Amino acid sequence: GGTYMLQHSASSLQVEQGKVVSVSNSHGHTTRCKWLLLDADSELVGLASHSTSTTSASPVKAIARCICVLDAPVLGGEGEEISVAVVTEAEQIVFVLQQDSSAAVCPAGKTLLHLSAESFSDKDPRAQLEPVLEQLLQARSRSVVSEEASESSAEHENEATNSAASEEVIGVRVLWGTFFQLPLRTAVSTDVRSKLPANILVCDDPPLSLGCDDDVTAAQKLFQKVCPDKPFLREEVISPPTSTEGVQE
Repeated sequence: GGTYMLQHSASSLQVEQGKVVSVSNSHGHTTRCKWLLLDADSELVGLASHSTSTTSASPVKAIARCICVLDAPVLGGEGEEISVAVVTEAEQIVFVLQQDSSAAVCPAGKTLLHLSAESFSDKDPRAQLEPVLEQLLQARSRSVVSEEASESSAEHENEATNSAASEEVIGVRVLWGTFFQLPLRTAVSTDVRSKLPANILVCDDPPLSLGCDDDVTAAQKLFQKVCPDKPFLREEVISPPTSTEGVQE
């Protein structure tokens, strides 16, 4: 188990023989510990500068994000609740996640679209991701026009009717959207991490990815340091149900 110090800021650490033995908050309360886990919001004054305190001349790694609500999906087929794609644009990799209202993330009949890409703090997230958004919208509009034209051709309609059907197609519209940036935070810079007390563990912001493999790997490494003789995510053995056949009450 662990102790969560909620709504309290740790003001000092007591170190003995190269290990943290207790944490004190601003109210003078002290909690003893065997291990101390720092998340990306933590800052150790005197040991290392916080990652976000770097000067403007040294941009830090970040994640460019775009979230928008559309009036129709741009990925997948009809009825798909979640769609995932990877788009390469201008030598960058953009992760795309699309969800419909079944995930309770947008109104019924609408679609929520996420765009994410690795970036730096000195880049404009809109300039980085808006071309990808436009590419997805235009590709979907061309697909709809092509489907309309194919259906018209199958029904042996004349060329004028085909043209009219194409002109009636309205592309997918963005009803609401925003572009922003999230810095990849770390409590302790890598150049001084080796100087920390041996029982301080650091949990940085995870890198950008479609899955959670990196998060699981990081959690496993931390777990093995604290509990080296225990299995990580031990599989629970479920015994088969006992048969009651032939048993008389």
